[in-house]
Amino acid sequence: MQRKPLNIETIKELWSQTYNTEGKPDWSHIFKYYHKDVVFQDTIQRIEGIDEFMAMCTRLTKRTQQLNMEIVSIAQNGNVILFDWIMTMMFKKYPSTPLYGSTKLVISEDGYILSQRDYYDLWGDIFNNIPRFGKMYRRFWSENLDKKGAYMKFELPDELKFITNARLPQKQSNESMDGKVCVITGTTSGVGYEAALQLAKAGAKVVMIARNKDKAARVYEEIRTLSPHEPAYFLADFTDLNQVAAAAEAILANYPRIDVLINNAGVHMTTRQLTKAGHETAFCVNHLASFLVTNLLLKRMMESAPARIIQVNSEGHRFNGLQIDDLTWENRRYKGLQGYGASKTAQLMTVWEFNDMLKDTGVTINAMHPGAVKSNIGHNNGKLYNWYSRWIIQPLLKDPKISGEAIYYLASSPDLDGISGKFFHLTNEEIPAPHAMDRELGKKIFQLSLEMTNRK
Repeated sequence: MQRKPLNIETIKELWSQTYNTEGKPDWSHIFKYYHKDVVFQDTIQRIEGIDEFMAMCTRLTKRTQQLNMEIVSIAQNGNVILFDWIMTMMFKKYPSTPLYGSTKLVISEDGYILSQRDYYDLWGDIFNNIPRFGKMYRRFWSENLDKKGAYMKFELPDELKFITNARLPQKQSNESMDGKVCVITGTTSGVGYEAALQLAKAGAKVVMIARNKDKAARVYEEIRTLSPHEPAYFLADFTDLNQVAAAAEAILANYPRIDVLINNAGVHMTTRQLTKAGHETAFCVNHLASFLVTNLLLKRMMESAPARIIQVNSEGHRFNGLQIDDLTWENRRYKGLQGYGASKTAQLMTVWEFNDMLKDTGVTINAMHPGAVKSNIGHNNGKLYNWYSRWIIQPLLKDPKISGEAIYYLASSPDLDGISGKFFHLTNEEIPAPHAMDRELGKKIFQLSLEMTNRK
């Protein structure tokens, strides 16, 4: 297979050629320049091996109707080639989407690309518009660019380390969960489904709370084949706190001990919607429902100690949006990211309060971000959101299996014995956003949560 020598001119020619002879987006002509053990990494993923790299490129080109790459500047130093680019994509009939970035290629002695590192700011436009966070985000980058706009060497401040934490090595567990009763919400897809499978494989007695009976029954049958202990499921719509309370009471009536509670059920809303009881939907599902389940099962878990509570939270708490005097968004325009952020901030704040309550009880409570993974969250929204999720967001996300493995680690590993009141990015401890650490406001949110769930 004839190859041109890799240099500045070759790269400019090859990377700017984005269509095949049939006029369709295609980058297959560059594959022969890559080493069979190539390592590719960008903002959201790390890929090893030529087969995985080709599959990733092919997925991208197949999704696009138009694809253009403009190389703005390029330089070479020995076996390293660096270039800045503007990539413009059009997905079917929708407007083109520009992405600005740079690439570092490391070339082997025999002329193959050993590694490719792409740098681009996928979330900059989103973060830039978030109140408080956006200001901090702009200040950080203004302080870490030189006069020519190049990145200087820096260490991310604690508030921004979540950007790089996703690439840290993850801790693993092979501990047995034989016979341990693990209650988990939202198990019919995504993160909760993978967590339920991992726990079942470890021998746990999995007790699910789910909304859809047919889906819950299918997962139930699958789990039966994985664990020697009979699983169970209870039904509840998490927008209805009466149903949530009924499911929790049924679990208490059937299980004299509870070893692990994993509050995973969640929702993302793009428009303001209220539940029948008048709660903003995301706040109800993501925070109030999990708060209620935790509160109702708490005494049983203390009786079962040692026991663990895991709140599946999100880096989305950094979007904030929490206003204690306007939890239903009556006096301001509803924004989906901030509505989500408000619910996750409230959940985190109550984790710290529960942690204080549980001191010396043998029950621990921690929160975790499950990673940027594929899930069905947000699919309750309209056609535009679902199109955007399917074609733009989901292809960039990872397999939720990593979330299930992380939850299993947090639920089982001896490393977590006695560890409580922490926030984890998958399995690595992380410092939450400063606003989520406001203990004075957190105490008020905790009391309001008690009142809103009819638990004085």
